[in-house]
Amino acid sequence: MCKGGLLERVVGSGEFKRLCPAVKKRYNISGDDRLILRGVVENVEQSGAAKAIGWACGLPSEAAVTGSKPARCEMAVWCTESALHLQKTLYVPDAAKDARPGASSKVATKTTLRYHKGELVEMLTSCVGVRLAAEVSPTGALVLRSTGFVAMLGPFDLYLPLFLLPFCSVQYEETDATTTRDAPGTALLRVSQAASHPFLGSLLGATGTFKVHAAKLA
Repeated sequence: MCKGGLLERVVGSGEFKRLCPAVKKRYNISGDDRLILRGVVENVEQSGAAKAIGWACGLPSEAAVTGSKPARCEMAVWCTESALHLQKTLYVPDAAKDARPGASSKVATKTTLRYHKGELVEMLTSCVGVRLAAEVSPTGALVLRSTGFVAMLGPFDLYLPLFLLPFCSVQYEETDATTTRDAPGTALLRVSQAASHPFLGSLLGATGTFKVHAAKLA
């Protein structure tokens, strides 16, 4: 069972305890628990190469749907056996001239973070994923860096280096954004994402700040 220990199994109990409170709360879930993260995605940057790759692969991204404008975002996080699931919904402001004030459209994506042979794998399909190395920074932030691809073929694994595929190198950083001005018990999480390629350079980047809410899994 996941029992909130998916990340703890990877980084170890000692390192998990060093995580800042908001990050620890995001990963320390179990059973019927569900976390709801509400916030804004902003500072979105995307290169021309990234747009071409996304268009060719049919991959949605924050930059593709929001441009450079901040967009309201809601994420639901829940746990199953050996996996952490994230359902993300972006509310993109309607840019049409005849759109009513405040109108927006929804873009939903789902991500599965799986525990596989001692490491985290962000699943791209049911059997292919990006291997993520996890570490805790001196400030208590969680840093996830892609190290390659793995194809899970029954009892066998096929490992591929990053440069062989266009999905490139991805880094996520999660840290605590809570301040003394926030109400007691409030957990604010800041998430940064950056992607690059050995030959194409920097491809995209985005940051978001989210308030963490606890709920029961329906």
